[in-house]
Amino acid sequence: MAGFPLGVARRAIDELVAVASTKVRPPRPDPIGHDDDVQVAIAGSEGALQAARAFVFDALGAMWDSALAGDVPSDEQRARFLLANQHAMRVAVDTVDTAMGFGGMSALRPEHPLQRCLRDIHAADQHIYFSQAATKRYAKARLGIEQETFWF
Repeated sequence: MAGFPLGVARRAIDELVAVASTKVRPPRPDPIGHDDDVQVAIAGSEGALQAARAFVFDALGAMWDSALAGDVPSDEQRARFLLANQHAMRVAVDTVDTAMGFGGMSALRPEHPLQRCLRDIHAADQHIYFSQAATKRYAKARLGIEQETFWF
């Protein structure tokens, strides 16, 4: 499930970077790429996105190693993978919202890629897999509280 939010966030950063060298926001005469706030937002979003992606791949890799050894991934591994997916969605929502905020009024047009990213990420965020109930499932697993495991 993490591939979708990570991909949408990647697109949002790339779209913001693409317009940053030409988009001007009055009263400043410079393109928004010269704005320190935009630069910090791009760097922060990029770092958060790459860290979220690494977390997903690390959690998935641990389950894959178990499967290759002929073992069923443990509840702890599956819970960690659930958390990695949850984290990826949170980072993606923040990233897209940040890109949209700097995209300005033109990004609100239905045909603009940032508008599509905004719509898609907030629609995907409504999926039960990314709900607070799923987040609680990780916490319960971490705390050792018994629960059904059918959707880790």
